[in-house]
Parts: sequence; structure tokens; C-alpha cells
Amino acid sequence: MAGTLMRMKTQRLVILIASSIALVAAIAVAVVAYLPGKQPVFEDLPGLISALQAFSQDRTKQGQPLPSTVSLGELVSHGYISSNSVRAFEGMEARIWLTVNETEPQKVLMSARLPDGSFSAVLADGSAHHFSSQGFAEHLRTVGQQDAAFNGNKPIGSGTNGVSGAAGSRR
Repeated sequence: MAGTLMRMKTQRLVILIASSIALVAAIAVAVVAYLPGKQPVFEDLPGLISALQAFSQDRTKQGQPLPSTVSLGELVSHGYISSNSVRAFEGMEARIWLTVNETEPQKVLMSARLPDGSFSAVLADGSAHHFSSQGFAEHLRTVGQQDAAFNGNKPIGSGTNGVSGAAGSRR
């Protein structure tokens, strides 16, 4: 029974996240459009949803709670999705906030730290926002959202995850 309830909560969360990921990707790509070269477009939403489901299911099977966030880099380094699939976020620290629900509309659902240090974020109400680094930290404090791992993670493509672009996903 507890497993069924956890799966239902996870499925609701994944649906909410899925509806916002493409929006964050578009915002992040638009904001970094000034960078030299052509910025890739995020095209693997089904793959990312599958990766989040597999990550959540693995945590549940192992009897571990879901962390408050997971970075795209973590999903890549653990083989849930290939780095090619999330290439549009290269150079950014993109995180999906897993403990958000529809009753907390101002909480961050997905965020991306851009190369200039600012943040693009989609809130649980579906709205998209651009924050300075300080403004993002203040927003998180205001809504009571915390993630100790958030400040220490490296951007995708920083060479820290050790997974090649050809890495397979667990889908």
C-alpha cells in the first residue's frame, strides 16, 4: 500500500515536472543565446521523464527517500540518461526539485544556473522566472525550499560526471 501511494505521488510529480521542463529549456537556451556557437535545443523530454521515473523507482526499491533535488548531471553520471540527451543544458547546473507539489505554487520545480551565474526557474504554478544569484537564494528562503547539494554541484559538461556522450540510459 505504501509503495502504491509512493508511485502515485511520483507519477503526479513527474507529470508536473514534464509540463515545465521544456519551458525551462527554452528559457535557458534563450538566455544563453549570446554565447558563441549554436546552442543545442532540448529534444528528449520523454527520455528525461523516463530517467526521472527510473531514478524514483530505484530509490523506492532501495528503501531510500527521494532527495529534494536531482541534477541532470547526477542522472547522466548514474546512467539514467545520456549526456547527449541533455546537451542543451551543457555548461549549466540544471536541477529538478522532486519534493514540490501543486499545493505549493511558488516553489521551484526546475532551475538552471546559467553561465553568468543567474538562474532561470519554473515554479510549480508553471510560471517562468529569471533571477540573479542573490534573488534566487532569497526566493528559496522565502518559500522554505532548501537543498544542501545545490551549491556544490558542477554544471553539465564540466568534466565531472565521467560519462561519455554515447552513454546509454536505463530507459
